[in-house]
Amino acid sequence: MLSRRNLLKALIATGSAVAIGVVFELREANTPEYIQNQDWQWLNAEQAMIVSLLMLSIYKHPDIELDEAALVKLLINVDKTITLLPDPQQQELKQLLDILSFSLGRLVITGNLSNIQNISVSDTDEILLKWRSSSIVTLNTAYVGIKELLMASFYGVEDQWQAIGYPGPPRFNQ
Repeated sequence: MLSRRNLLKALIATGSAVAIGVVFELREANTPEYIQNQDWQWLNAEQAMIVSLLMLSIYKHPDIELDEAALVKLLINVDKTITLLPDPQQQELKQLLDILSFSLGRLVITGNLSNIQNISVSDTDEILLKWRSSSIVTLNTAYVGIKELLMASFYGVEDQWQAIGYPGPPRFNQ
């Protein structure tokens, strides 16, 4: 028979086991090679993985195909763009990416405990939608900042101009 005392013990033991599993998360070493093999200026491989997931969600459009080469080119451009940001914005972005890198932080601000490699684009869409419409100003700011950074980086890659119908900057005869 399950007594109240045994039930409480079981709940405490289960809760402790879950907490220990969250705090001591074993990071999966399955970050794609095309991310691991880059010489990042600002990002590290795990942050690049997070940014690539955000990119796949934000850049979703029928005319935009992001194969591995295009994704790497865009990630490199994001990495370079970050180095041009003022220090306070770089620090805020670092804090956000650090929180998203840690499972407990990811649970708090996204509601998702999965490893980054296991979060789907549709899950990312939902997370960004929640951030955009959140009553918490910090999440709104995170959404706007990420979107502006990724869009600026996207428009900075000449290969993407055709997909959005942009002929490029005006050319003047000298």
